[in-house]
Amino acid sequence: MYNRYFVLSTLTAVPALYCHAELNEGALAALKADPEILKALFSTGVIEEEGDDAQLRPRYVGTQAAFEQYLTQELVLGAIKRVVAVIHTPLPATPVCTAGEITPDLVDPSMLEDERRLQTVRDRPAIIRALLQTGGTVMIAYPAVAKVQRSQTQLAIYEELLEKYRGSLLDAPMGCLEVAPEMVGATYLYETSEGQWRIYSIRFTQAIAPSTPCHAAMWLGDLEKGPASERLAQVSAYLQACQGPNLLNYVGRL
Repeated sequence: MYNRYFVLSTLTAVPALYCHAELNEGALAALKADPEILKALFSTGVIEEEGDDAQLRPRYVGTQAAFEQYLTQELVLGAIKRVVAVIHTPLPATPVCTAGEITPDLVDPSMLEDERRLQTVRDRPAIIRALLQTGGTVMIAYPAVAKVQRSQTQLAIYEELLEKYRGSLLDAPMGCLEVAPEMVGATYLYETSEGQWRIYSIRFTQAIAPSTPCHAAMWLGDLEKGPASERLAQVSAYLQACQGPNLLNYVGRL
């Protein structure tokens, strides 16, 4: 049983107009998602950009946080029945390796004086914990050999969360040596109250390893067709090739 007060107090309030509505731009804009990204997602289902990490990270990871908050809120309210997410990154996911504190071994040195990028690292730990508290399933997929690159403090936080959210937070070490750059990010499946599965996915580097130039992308759409469906197929095939989790099992598509 989740603590409803904890979850709601963790999230940014969504105006009542959007609480039980189909996912739309207004609901996400209220949670400070980037308007240009939203416009592209709701018109074409995909956006891809290349540029400077300092400019793209606040927009893309901030929008990711808005999606996570929205999905959590809708789980609490019963408008979404289920959320299954996998964070597929070179190291165990940043939000489960910190309680929100910024340390030099958590982010790239170039970010330490950049408040906008640091805020994306501070925000998501509480959001991910709220999603888990609500009953969302989150899988942490990463190359098994890379786990030692996290500090003992970071791994202790992760192990504590695995115990606290046993059955909801799933450790999914993979057999590959690295994650291909185009596959670094996270993918979310969510089931609406009408029983329809939808997809949201992001491509972006971890805070400890920004790239130059920075490649960013997002997808949003249906399970059966469109750019998001194609992204899901690519991610699923890649994770299975790496002996990672099979996302399609969760929606009954083997």
